[in-house]
Parts: sequence; structure tokens; C-alpha cells
Amino acid sequence: MTPIYMKNAWRNLKGYKARTWMIVFSISICLILIGTLLNTNLHFQKALLHTNEETNKADITFYTNSFTKEVVSELQELKGIQEAEAKFESRARLEVDGQLRNVELTRLPAEGNYRIQKFETKEDTFQKGVYIEKSSAEYYNLTAGEKVNLQLPGRKSTELVVKGVISDYDQIPSEFSGQGYVYVTPETFESLGGQNANNIVQVTVDGARQIDQATSDITQKLENEEINVSRTVLTSETENIRELIVHSVLLLLVILGSLACLLGIILVGHLFYRMILEKMSEMSVFKSLGATSIYFIKQLGMTVFMIGTFTALISIPVSYSAAHLFSTSLTNRLHLVNVPFYFQMEVGAIILGAAYVVPALAMIFPLIRVLMLPVARGLQRIPVASTLKKKQGKSHFFHYETLIFRQAMTKKVQWVTNLLMLSFGGAVIIACTALYSSLVATVDHIQKFSNYDVEWTLSGQIPNDHLLTLAKKIEGSKDAEGWTVRNTEVYQGNDRTTRNSQLVALPKETTFFQPNMLQGIWSFQKDEVVINQDMKDLLGENLNKGDKIRLKTGGKEKEWKISGVISGQLEGPAVYLDLDAYHKWMETNTVNRLAVQAENPNKQGIQKVIDAGEKRFEANNIAVQSVESEEERQNRPEAIIQTIIFALVVVGFLFIIVGAVNLMTAMSANVFERRNDLGIIRSMGGSKLRVYQLFIGEGLLVAVLSSACSILLSYPLHLYLARQLGQTLLNSSLIHVYPLSGAGFWLIISVFIGIAASYLPARKAANQPVRELIERS
Repeated sequence: MTPIYMKNAWRNLKGYKARTWMIVFSISICLILIGTLLNTNLHFQKALLHTNEETNKADITFYTNSFTKEVVSELQELKGIQEAEAKFESRARLEVDGQLRNVELTRLPAEGNYRIQKFETKEDTFQKGVYIEKSSAEYYNLTAGEKVNLQLPGRKSTELVVKGVISDYDQIPSEFSGQGYVYVTPETFESLGGQNANNIVQVTVDGARQIDQATSDITQKLENEEINVSRTVLTSETENIRELIVHSVLLLLVILGSLACLLGIILVGHLFYRMILEKMSEMSVFKSLGATSIYFIKQLGMTVFMIGTFTALISIPVSYSAAHLFSTSLTNRLHLVNVPFYFQMEVGAIILGAAYVVPALAMIFPLIRVLMLPVARGLQRIPVASTLKKKQGKSHFFHYETLIFRQAMTKKVQWVTNLLMLSFGGAVIIACTALYSSLVATVDHIQKFSNYDVEWTLSGQIPNDHLLTLAKKIEGSKDAEGWTVRNTEVYQGNDRTTRNSQLVALPKETTFFQPNMLQGIWSFQKDEVVINQDMKDLLGENLNKGDKIRLKTGGKEKEWKISGVISGQLEGPAVYLDLDAYHKWMETNTVNRLAVQAENPNKQGIQKVIDAGEKRFEANNIAVQSVESEEERQNRPEAIIQTIIFALVVVGFLFIIVGAVNLMTAMSANVFERRNDLGIIRSMGGSKLRVYQLFIGEGLLVAVLSSACSILLSYPLHLYLARQLGQTLLNSSLIHVYPLSGAGFWLIISVFIGIAASYLPARKAANQPVRELIERS
């Protein structure tokens, strides 16, 4: 025989279907969000690990001068080296739809695939032509069979046919890196003017082998063979952009998801309280008949069990689907090897446990109120909240607006909960618009550090005076500066850990680069350098102005003093020094980069400079590796920004949905609770329009108040998100921009939500017969 407490629990849930499903819905939203976050993070880590295993990712990559010697077999004999492989990569330019695109060209092996950092392709054998990396093909909208022009630095452009697509999971997707990736066979490479040489050595290391020691041994071995190492890159450094995007998105989702869970518990607790309050008389009867506290604990415990079961049955499959969709989209966009998606058992256990724990926690306060309430008080069938206060004064005039406000104030906890849910949803949406503006303003501010319109990267070393003389002859150019940009290894004190950084040597009195100083000054006195915040964080937070670091470039090492620290630029660690000091150090007077200001800094004027510059360099036999305009430089961070903002908007709309459904549920409950008021109003001649006015007015009151609260909450939320996201992306806070357009947009949306959530309950109330309202009340 079924116990009475089980029957009562089931009957109560059936009697309050709307609120029961609202409770289940509220908890499910929170658990789905948590499950999706946890599963996505675990799947990303799994996909990253699987990608490294499937491609046999290099532990260390050595960039060298061109060499033809066979050194692979000798390197593999070194202690702890598992495999070694030599390759060739070069910058090149691909002409697509009449525009030159910067690409990285890789020469394919003579047969088969590479052993280290293998790519994926459907081709059994490679043909003469060009193969496009998958993300680059999507970025440039290229397909097999199309014709393109490919040009190596200093060589003539050659027309080639796109033969197919290669999935190279080692490459950062083109939409994030801003450059494409192409592959050619050795025969095609020779037809482009390339030589049969290598300039990269990649190795995998035994897990027990120290990376630093292996790097030192291999570098020494290569130098003994007269192969100079210009840069070494570790596996961890190549994954930074992927982890940066994922961690930025997950950080924001975790912060907002935590708020959603907290509000969900508050909402569920309030709904339980209202359900129990309406059953107070019935429960008091049971108490008068001898029901003990154990009976009510069992009954409410059974209620928790049923709600938890419903919640788990909804949350687990939906969380699985959401995590699968989000994880698949993320791995595809970040260009990782697709791995089968599995719902992690530990995540399922967390959701299952939380499905019961959350309603149990939410029910504690209502349960205590029931157990402590005297039997006589419960039998009065008068809600507790309304008996605690005595009416003070009398109103001589009656207005529907007064009734709307009075009803709202008699349900303080309910309306506060509604306000919180809608306010946080609105705050997130407003903060999203402000955060987007801050991101754009920050990127724009960073890009204004570079006060030039076109930048050429040149192959080889060109005398600075000669290059500046040529620059003056470029039609449409206003001014120019020659720079040297290359890799350097940075050391601090006795620590010989390899840290790669971009080294930028530019004129001491440059007007083309005006950064934002965080510490010290932009000064290049004797043996002084300026570093960016990324470099400072890489070396350690204790590094400050006046400290010394050692730079190793081109086989030469020297100690320098830090004169200042500038903000990051979304381009990783960087060290800046005076061009003359660099020339003295390297014993040369050459540069490899030309920055040009255009007379007309519009799109047409910049393109005119690019076209004229290309002709000038070709006429003087200067090989161009790449060219980038201001517009291309500005568009590079857009993909990262869009990914982050999309995640924020999704969470914001989750808040809105929960708040809107909660408001609709509250309005439906008001119809039941206010039958007496409605019956009196209708019996006194109140029209259906008055009923609509009553309920929709309450909805609008909540909407307008929530809109005001959203604006107040969005400001500190935006400051917090801007600081957290800025630290993740740039190691410093984003520029604070708070546009009023976001607040205006949310005001319109909140008014719409208030009307939409109130309309159905208002229609239900207006269509009920007067006699039925009075009899039921």
C-alpha cells in the first residue's frame, strides 16, 4: 500500500503543475549550463591531447638557416630524442581574386606524409599544383580546381591549380592568425624557384627527458654542422591562441553560470515557499491529527525526490546535446582533430547529485516555517505575510494604479526574485554591449600605437639608408621608417630557460609607434630596452623597471636594462630597442621591415601605395615576404572578439528566458490567488480591459524596475568582466566604454517581456465568469 506522504507529495505536484515545471525548468537551466561547461572543457582538453597524439606533435621546433646536410639520423642518436625530421617552410603570397594574401608555404615530402606533425588528406599521391589548408580554404573561399597565383619571395608569380585540401591541425586557423597556409610538392616548389634545402628541424622527446637539456644538445649539434638556430619553439607556445580563446570563453561562462545557479536556488526556494504556504491549512489539519515532523520531512523529501528525478531526466540528455553541439563547434573552429564525444561520467554524477541537492537546499527554509508554525495559525487559512502587518491609514480614493502597486508590494519576495532574474539577464545583455565596445576600443587603441598605413616584410637584409631612399620614391607615400623585427631568446639572471619573444628594433625618435606606457618611460639610453606586459608576465611579476635581462639573437648574447613596460598588443611577448643600438650589437646596418604612411590614409590611397611599392621593390630586386595594410591589421582580432561575445549573449538570453517564464508563472499564480479581488472588480462593473490593465500593469512595473536595476548592475559587472577578460587577453584591463545604446535596447526588450509574460494570465483572468470567481474565492 502506498504511504500517505507519497500520495500527498504526488497530488501536490499534480495540483501545481505550472510551478512544478517552473522549478524543474529553473534547476535544469542551471545544471545544463554547468554540465555543458564541464563537458566542453573536458572535451577540449581531450581533443587537444588527441590532436597532439594523432599528428605526433613536435616537442621542439628549431628554425634555422637553409641547409642541405643530412643531420636527422645524427640527431636521433642523441639521448632522449625519439624522432627528428627536417622540413622547409617559407613565407609566400597567394593572389586570390586579384588581391595578394600572405601565406605560409610548406614543402610536402617526396613520398607519403611527415612523421612529425602529420597532416590529414584524402590524397594518395600529391600532384603538381597547390594544396590549401582547410581553414585557409574556408577563409579565402577556395575550392579544388580553381586557379591561383603563388609567389615565393624574390621569385616570379606562377599560376597553379588548387588540387585539394589538407587538414593541418598544427596550424592556428586562418581567421585567428590572419594568414593562410599552402602546400606544394617538391617538383612544384622547384618550379616556383625554390631550392632543395631545409630550414626547420622538428623533434619529439622522451617523456623523461628534460626539454631544456634536449634543446641545448640539439642546438649545439646543429651549430657543429654550421647550421645556425634562430629560434626554438616549444609545444606549449603553439597552443596559446587556442587555450586563450577557450579559457576566455569558459571564464566568462563560469562567472555568469555561478550567478545563474545562485539565482536559481533563490527562485526555487521562493516557489517552494509559495506552494507550501497555499497548503498550510491542509498541513495544519494533518498536524492537528497527530502528524509529526518526520511525516512532513518524508512528504517534502518525496517531493524533492520526484522533482530531482524529473530534473535529472531533463538536464542530463539536454546537457549532453548542448555540450556535444558546443564542443563540436569549438573544436572545428579551433581546428582540432575530431574525437568522439562522450558524456563524462563524473559530469553526469555531478548533475544527478545537484538535481536532488538544489531542491533540498531550497526547501529547507519553507520546511522550517511549516514545522514552527502553530496549528491554530495554519488553520486560519490566512497567508503569513498578510497577517504580520496591520493596515495603517485609509485611502480615500481608489485607482487601478494603486491596486497594481499594492499587489506588487504584498508579494515582495516573489517580485524581488523576478526583478533579480530579469535584472541579471538585462545586466548581462547590457554588459555584453559595453564589453564589445570596450574590446573594440581597446583593439583600436592598441592599433593606434602603430601610426602607419602599410607594412612590408622583406626577405634578406636591406641597408636602411637604401630602403628609405626607395621609400621616398613610392607614389602616394608620405613618410617611412625602416625596422628590424625578428625572434630573440630572453633570459633573466642565471635562469637559462628559453623564452621566445619578438624583437623590434626601431628608430629612437620614431613617430610610427606610440605605445601606452604602464611603467617607466619610452627611452633608449645606453643598453636600454622596453618590454610589453606579455613579456613581463612571462618573466615574472616581480620584474620591474631597472631590472636586467639578457637577449640572444643571431648567435650573439647581451645584457640590457629595462627602461619601461608597455601594454600588450595581442601579439605575444615583445622587446623593443633602439635601431642604432641593434645595428651596433649585430655589427650591421640592415633592416627587414618597412613601415609607410600614406598621403591619403583611405582605402584607395593605401592600395595606391601598396601597388606602387610592389613595383618599386620588384624593379630593385628586393624580395617581399608579406605586406599588410592597416585594415587587415585591424580585422585580425575580430574572430576572437566575436567568439567571446557570442558566448556572453547566449548566457544573457538564458537569464532572460528564465526570468520571463518566472514572471509568467508568477502572473498565473496571481490569477488563482486574487480571485476574490477579480470577482469584486468584475461585479462592480469592471470591464475585461480593467483586468488586462491590472495584470499587464504589474508586468510593466516589474519590467521597468528590472530595466533600471539592470543598468545599475551592468556597470560593476562590465567593469569586472572587462578586467577579467583583459587580463586573459592582454594581461591588463580593457578600456572602459559604457554606451547608453545597450541600456536603451534592454529597456525596449524588458517592456516587451513584461507585456508578453502578462498577456496570457490576463486573458485567462478576463475570460473567467464573475460567479465562478466569487464562488471559488
